[in-house]
Amino acid sequence: MGAPIFITDLDGTLLQADASLTPHAQETLTALHGEGVKVTVATARSLVSVQRLMEGVPLALPAICDNGGHLADAMNGVSIHVEALAADHAEAIFGHGEACGLTPMVYHFEGDREGLACPMPRHEGHHWFSEQRRCFRDPRFREEEDVRAALRHRVMTLTFIDRVEILQPLAEKLRAEMDGALMLDLFENRYSPGWWWLTAQSSRVSKGEGLRRLAEREGFDLADTMVFGDALNDIPMFDVAGWSVAVENALPEVKAAADEVIGPHTEDAVVEWMRKRVS
Repeated sequence: MGAPIFITDLDGTLLQADASLTPHAQETLTALHGEGVKVTVATARSLVSVQRLMEGVPLALPAICDNGGHLADAMNGVSIHVEALAADHAEAIFGHGEACGLTPMVYHFEGDREGLACPMPRHEGHHWFSEQRRCFRDPRFREEEDVRAALRHRVMTLTFIDRVEILQPLAEKLRAEMDGALMLDLFENRYSPGWWWLTAQSSRVSKGEGLRRLAEREGFDLADTMVFGDALNDIPMFDVAGWSVAVENALPEVKAAADEVIGPHTEDAVVEWMRKRVS
């Protein structure tokens, strides 16, 4: 094996419960970078969110963003790879949502420029998201009357926000009618309890596939990778990495899939494990 390469999830894994990075974690990650240790993140968050949350922390490798759909250099904001939905699939998903009275947020690319077209808020779940984007000063964010117009661009993700009893039937319909064409993720937003998100991406999107693309681009062996996570979307990354680590607060399925379980994210268990591994 070569030198270890660390790849960590953010929410519930590296970050605290308020989605912050502690000063200790910042200092440790910066020190590891100075020692030549390669660290990056794999997250369902966007490049913009990664840049804000990891501000001041150097990442030696491109970040795996949007659940593996977007590989990008977080240091300079340059996109490296985007796994887009087929245009007809994006149209079909949008149409199925409309039939249920739902309008998705459309994450898209106009050339190399990332955009985020959002419907006008109609409930607290939408309001929460809009306020978060404003607080982040997200340059992609636009509230639009005609969100469908964004489908003319290269679409990476469609995301619906609502109550689980509203989104579950839509998820089942998409699975039944577009089986094998999509990667669907239905989950409760940990920062806005009671509001659920349904994301639809290409079936070629996962953190595991993102890690494969990163390894191929950077020329390292997957056997040298050590990954950290807490949620179901981390399991595909666990499946391809050389060593997988779940934090104590991870879901039971994630712990069962991991090679090792460490302390909780609230105790900076990930950076402590990294430091011990390279000491």
